[in-house]
Amino acid sequence: MELNPLEVLDTRTELVENLLHAVIGLPSIGLASRGTPGFVALAGFIHMLIGPVMTLHGMIMGKKRKTLEAHLKANAADVEPATGHAEKHVVEASRIART
Repeated sequence: MELNPLEVLDTRTELVENLLHAVIGLPSIGLASRGTPGFVALAGFIHMLIGPVMTLHGMIMGKKRKTLEAHLKANAADVEPATGHAEKHVVEASRIART
């Protein structure tokens, strides 16, 4: 698959979101499996972390996306008309997408 830098960043964002949901869910499963009412109640409250964690993740990744979009837009004029490629800027954009 040949993804452009924005698609790479978006794919990584979605992957990390899914991993964060799993990481939040695992302690909940562990507590609920204990079976006592106190642990079961606490297991439900752990899910309240999803909101703040996803908000923080969205803010961080949104900032990275805006940086990458600005970089790609600023370097759009450097694209070679014959090929449509901007090789020297693709490396930098890929670096931004992966950090």
